[in-house]
Amino acid sequence: MDDPRDVVVIIYKILDAIPTNEEVLQNELKQYLETLWNQAPEIRRSKYCWAPLLDILQRHIPDIDEDWKHRVLHIFNGTE
Repeated sequence: MDDPRDVVVIIYKILDAIPTNEEVLQNELKQYLETLWNQAPEIRRSKYCWAPLLDILQRHIPDIDEDWKHRVLHIFNGTE
């Protein structure tokens, strides 16, 4: 079973929560995901992989004002 706090697992969950019209955010997440293919599992659970994800989300979701944004927040925080 995949580690639930593996950044790759979380990115896939976030991608499922993002509406299809948010193409720029989806594309940036997919591009970041492609850079993680050769990272060790322990690295994918560390700040070195989580910090860039946080940066992407903060740039594209400055305000939590829609249901999907709340869901992304809960996924990121591990409360979903």
